Amino acid sequence: MFTVHPNEIKDFTGDELVELLRRLLYAEARKAGVPLRGVHVPLQITVADGGQDARIIWTGGEASTDYFPGRDIVFQCKAKDTGNVQWEQEVWTKPTQKKTVPVKILNPAVRDVMARGGSYIGITAKALVGNKPADRVKAIKKGITTAGGNPANLASVDVYEGNKLAAWASAHPGVAVWIKQRHAAIDLAGFSTLDHWGKRADTAAPPFVDSPDRKFSLGPYEADAIEFSQLAARLVAELDEPGASARIWGASGIGKTRALHHALSTSTGLLDGLASANFIFCDFGQVRDRLWDVANQILKERSAAVLVVDGCPLDKARELNALARTADSQLRVITLGAEGLDHDDHCVMIRPTKADRATIRGILRNKLTKAKSDELDYIADLCDGFPRIAVLATESHEKNAILKSVNDVAQQILDAAGAERDTVRALECLSLFDSLSPDENPAAFDELAETLVHMKGELMYENLVIAARKHLVERSHGTMIAQPRPIADFLALRRLDYLRPSTLIGFLGSAQPQHRNAMLARWRFLARSRTLSEVIHMLLRGSFADANIIHPDVAPYLPAFVHVEPDRTGAALFWAIVRVPLADVGAIAVTDELVDALRLLASRQDSFRPAAQIVLRLAAVAPTEGTQPIMRLLRQLFQVTLAGTQADDRRRREALEEALEEDDPRIRRVGVEALGAMIQTHISRSEEFEQIGAEDYRPEWAPDDHGTINAYFDWALQRLLDLWRKDIELRPGLLKKAG
Repeated sequence: MFTVHPNEIKDFTGDELVELLRRLLYAEARKAGVPLRGVHVPLQITVADGGQDARIIWTGGEASTDYFPGRDIVFQCKAKDTGNVQWEQEVWTKPTQKKTVPVKILNPAVRDVMARGGSYIGITAKALVGNKPADRVKAIKKGITTAGGNPANLASVDVYEGNKLAAWASAHPGVAVWIKQRHAAIDLAGFSTLDHWGKRADTAAPPFVDSPDRKFSLGPYEADAIEFSQLAARLVAELDEPGASARIWGASGIGKTRALHHALSTSTGLLDGLASANFIFCDFGQVRDRLWDVANQILKERSAAVLVVDGCPLDKARELNALARTADSQLRVITLGAEGLDHDDHCVMIRPTKADRATIRGILRNKLTKAKSDELDYIADLCDGFPRIAVLATESHEKNAILKSVNDVAQQILDAAGAERDTVRALECLSLFDSLSPDENPAAFDELAETLVHMKGELMYENLVIAARKHLVERSHGTMIAQPRPIADFLALRRLDYLRPSTLIGFLGSAQPQHRNAMLARWRFLARSRTLSEVIHMLLRGSFADANIIHPDVAPYLPAFVHVEPDRTGAALFWAIVRVPLADVGAIAVTDELVDALRLLASRQDSFRPAAQIVLRLAAVAPTEGTQPIMRLLRQLFQVTLAGTQADDRRRREALEEALEEDDPRIRRVGVEALGAMIQTHISRSEEFEQIGAEDYRPEWAPDDHGTINAYFDWALQRLLDLWRKDIELRPGLLKKAG
């Protein structure tokens, strides 16, 4: 499919021939081994007047290639070949080409390249046979001699006619595809150039909205990120070496394909030339049967092509990457798909972050020109940084007016995606979970489908696959996640309205631990559900009542309960821990989930005091040395800032004052720990401040000024001094805290 025939270029116009030459020069330059990111190895390709259509000069790399006889070459294009006289005259300046001008003058390009000892090559689209190419070379040399020059000063003189141009183009698949698509209306067997790739319906419309602030992550840390403007250059740099590969991965609908296309298509200069000459684009779903033949053909011909495969599964991407790393390979690979890793030893992993609000609003504004600002905000929130969902939202507006109800807009987006009833029900079920892996335990998956949406497991799976194609489900490493989250929340809340509390209680009690935990992880986003509130109320009055609330088997439920019913859950924990003798508290299993629940309760101003009392009692029976989670939480809650709570300095002092008045020495001892945290100046914490459920946002408290900080320190130091005077047994610990 990459074999170019002379008759495919014989009718090229002058402009088309120059464009063909431009692509060939970039492709051959890559093959010449020129380090494209090395400014110390300059590569210059220009289009200008003065006797040349293109020129290439380079240093480093190969001294010559099959089609570059040396490092300094001037090219002259003639779309039509009219004979020897035409080529003889081409080396002269325009005014002296007239028959009436007796003295001929060499044009600047020929004069200069001759002075440098470079090469001169004529280019024509017409196929010449027999001795005609050699005759044209003789005519060029004659013209140089007639104008007083010496063709022997040139390293070489040649004419690349239609036959040689076709062979040259056949050596570069990216150029071959461009030639074959030049007048084609469709992709060539699924393979296309950058221009044709951009004409696909899902790429061409709506207009791309620039995202200058959007980030692309190259690793697990924030520092491992590049800006959108750096994407094309970074890819080209990473693919400089033969056999290199890159993968752009992320959730369906996040904008991987359009971001890559726009980054490449808007590149200029060197990057534009490389994308035009070396890149071959395809969609895995369309070419899966031919992909390996094409890749092997590129490999066999040692072409420096970059094969870009959209919608490529991770396992197939790894096979392609391994093929590219074969000995003597010049192939490079870029794959795009949902699955990926933060790091791979053999492949550069690039993950687009969610689009910022300005980008999403820009997509919406393109079509929703009459929408008000608050209406756009409603829709932008639901899109959750997914450009494709924003496009669906604009499509829904073609049939429906914008409504100010978030639920109405969510339903419109689902309608625009063409989600049928069974697909929506499957999405409702998936939305109840943080994620599901249908093949991890097929029987359990089938059972939850039957219980929660009354569907056969196979039917639910089939509909989730359909939803994934509509960008409403992310599929990665065998897991499925409903997306974007605001629409998943809408669907989950609706499904919860349809379920009896007893059904949910029964499911939670019998579900596999991974399914139970995946459901509980979603409750923080579904706190408005009356069904969930009723579930918690029933469990706290029943199997989780009284001391059962602190049983290890109940621990996984606690953070989810706090998100939905913080006051009710906090009261249950208070009575189970604070209202029992301290000796019995030592028998309580302080699980990570219990600590998380207390951290959430303490983050609220209204529940800080009882939560702090619980933390103090649990810490009182824990070893003070070491890094027990409950001790870390205690110290955090009383440090002057970054305490992770809305409670101000006064409320925290009051909570601790009560503990310091206790008769039990163990409580006073842990009070000293809290006072020690209060006077610390090196402050940090590992967790972010987390808001509970659907409560209105209230910021974490921070001191207003140095006066507040100093007063906090002074109070703590005074209490430490008081304890020194009153309790001799505490003095060793006090000395340690004081310094």
